[in-house]
Order: sequence, then structure tokens, then C-alpha cells
Amino acid sequence: MAQIVLNIPDALVDRVVAGMCGLHNYQETILDPNNPEQTIPNPETKSEFVKRIIRKKIKRDVIEWEGAEAQRATYRTGETEITL
Repeated sequence: MAQIVLNIPDALVDRVVAGMCGLHNYQETILDPNNPEQTIPNPETKSEFVKRIIRKKIKRDVIEWEGAEAQRATYRTGETEITL
């Protein structure tokens, strides 16, 4: 599997993680799956959360681009094939 590596300078890691967690609503605690009336510490660390959000963003952008490309191709086909 290919890898894309993103290096964040040590001096900026806390800022980047805080910004991503804040913007994407990381929760320090979550509802306890065994007792929904109580909360537990979030088992997903902030770093894991940020990585998940980045993967999700990449996936969303690829799907959006592919959808736009398919729409453009359909439009081009329609422009040449449909004559009224």
C-alpha cells in the first residue's frame, strides 16, 4: 500500500491537533455504550481522531471529484447524443 506522509513540526503539533479537534467536535467523553445514562472517557485519542478526520476528508474529496467528473461526462454525452 502506498503511503502519503504528512510531517507536522513538533512546535505546531499541539496547535494542529487542538484546531482539528475543535473544528470537528472531538468529545473528551462519550456515552457509555453499556450504560447510556453515563459517560466514559473517549477511547479514541485526539491524534487518532485527527487521523480519522484527515482520511475522511480525503475520501470525501475523491468521491466528490469522481462524481463531478461523471456528471461532466454525462453532460458531454447528452450534448452530442440528444438532438431535438
